[in-house]
Amino acid sequence: MTTITDDEELFRHAARSRGRVVLITGGAAGPARHAAWTFAKNGANVVIGDIFAPGAQDIVDTINRLPPGSGKAFWKRCDVTSWEDQVALFECAMTRFGGVDIVIAGARVGETQSFGTLEVSETDGKLLRPHLKTLSVNLTGAIYTTQLALHYLPKTRNQTEPLKYVVLLGFLASWTAHPDQEIFVTSQHGLLGFARSVQPTLTLNGIRIATVQSTCPPGHGDTDLTFRKTANAMFFCATNPDPNANGSVWALLQNGTIQRMEEAQERGSLGGPPAYTDL
Repeated sequence: MTTITDDEELFRHAARSRGRVVLITGGAAGPARHAAWTFAKNGANVVIGDIFAPGAQDIVDTINRLPPGSGKAFWKRCDVTSWEDQVALFECAMTRFGGVDIVIAGARVGETQSFGTLEVSETDGKLLRPHLKTLSVNLTGAIYTTQLALHYLPKTRNQTEPLKYVVLLGFLASWTAHPDQEIFVTSQHGLLGFARSVQPTLTLNGIRIATVQSTCPPGHGDTDLTFRKTANAMFFCATNPDPNANGSVWALLQNGTIQRMEEAQERGSLGGPPAYTDL
């Protein structure tokens, strides 16, 4: 299947999420927040790691008010650029719910500094090192999350049907170049390359991986609708039993459809850059 136009198709295998434990970084806001709610609504227990306390507590409270049969949630402060924070998050999930089945690397930030502008120290007038928080959160953080998934996911063996998945939240710019978003786009190219490179290692350990790419980077035209659709695509990837989907890349296009990018690229139907490049 190359393109999904019907949202119901994204929930075709929703029953597979019931009783699972889903760990989500960046779950206090954006697509990752919607993903947390979606998994919990379909019966999964959710562990959220984020540094934004109000947003994290709000979505946890919202989930824990869902009707009987839904999953439960808790959150822990986690800076994804800190290895120690991420280890503590996974350990909390193991203690609270007894394991982890699905990992969503959903923490990301947009461009934090123009690449063409360097700051000067007020004390000695020397050029200051550029801010690379975008790279640290979007790429290093996702690598940490995936490395820990490789360690912790095989420890959970209480399901009759194995379901071990890592889903990375990316951006369509990983296929193209975009001026004025140099470091953000670099993080997305790196994320796609990492997902492709790590797939064989994860597969040998019984873990599948997929990447879901949104159209808009953080702060550039995001809407609640794009958040929800991106989250639904992540849910679809994590519950899809098709072995051929392992390593796949799915993108939310501007027309609202979900497209498998490898097949689109092979057919030469990969579209142009998102409209935000004109901002």
